[in-house]
Amino acid sequence: MVNESDEELPQFSDNYDANDSEQINKARKKAGRAKHDDLEIVKAIMELPTGRAWFYRLLGRCGTFTAPAYNTDHETNRAIGRQMIGHIIQEDIMKTSPENYWIMIKENGGIK
Repeated sequence: MVNESDEELPQFSDNYDANDSEQINKARKKAGRAKHDDLEIVKAIMELPTGRAWFYRLLGRCGTFTAPAYNTDHETNRAIGRQMIGHIIQEDIMKTSPENYWIMIKENGGIK
């Protein structure tokens, strides 16, 4: 899971002086607006049956609904990384559209 505090931190690609509290606050606000925009996009996609089907396939490809255990550490670690991305997406869906999340699951035959 993603820590709530991680979402408020500026992205690594942002340039700011980490010693300047005003620049840090501006970068945090910018990151917060970007996160808000991302969540609005997720919400809009989840309103459409085709959007829900796309997210369901994406979550499946990320291994969100499975245990990431493989024969080698490399394969397992790679699967864990993929699954973490799926969990971030799943968390965004649950924040914006919990009712549509369950509709998505039902429309696509449940969790496999």
